[in-house]
Amino acid sequence: MNLLKNSLIVIILSALSLNGMTLANENQTLEKDFNSRKLKISSSISNLMAVGDLNIKAERSIRPKISAVASIHYLTDKSAEDENPFKYPDFRVTAGLRTYLPTSSFLESLRSPFLGKLYLSMLAGVNQIEDKTIPSIEIWIGTQKDINEYMFYEMGAGIGRLLAQNELGTVEPLGTLTLGIKL
Repeated sequence: MNLLKNSLIVIILSALSLNGMTLANENQTLEKDFNSRKLKISSSISNLMAVGDLNIKAERSIRPKISAVASIHYLTDKSAEDENPFKYPDFRVTAGLRTYLPTSSFLESLRSPFLGKLYLSMLAGVNQIEDKTIPSIEIWIGTQKDINEYMFYEMGAGIGRLLAQNELGTVEPLGTLTLGIKL
């Protein structure tokens, strides 16, 4: 099953590589990144400022292009709910996988100096909202760029859904600007 899943991922990522670009250089760069710093710790400054979300995320490389990601969130400011029907969790834990996408020469031509490695993340979560525990799912696409050898930032956009069968179960757009360190 893992072989089939990994083969499917390789086929999809290879299809994204346009204009005959070889992945050898990118694989060497990812291998270097993988061997140099395997753990990244970060926090979303945009979520902290926007909704009072105290959060910390850990990303651990498990293969050169794949990382395990986990985060913990505690919401301190519930005033944002007055304008939005979405119920923000009081406490939330997420975990999942992130894959770094190969870039084609077409995508490379669109990239600005502020963008780094493209990623796709799929996460599952457990959310505490009032007295309810509700599962959730999130899908993210974004970019991560090194500031220096030890620091990085990332920008991402995604969608999330609380898996409840009432007014809590709406799909919400998500966004983040994150700063982190490499250990």
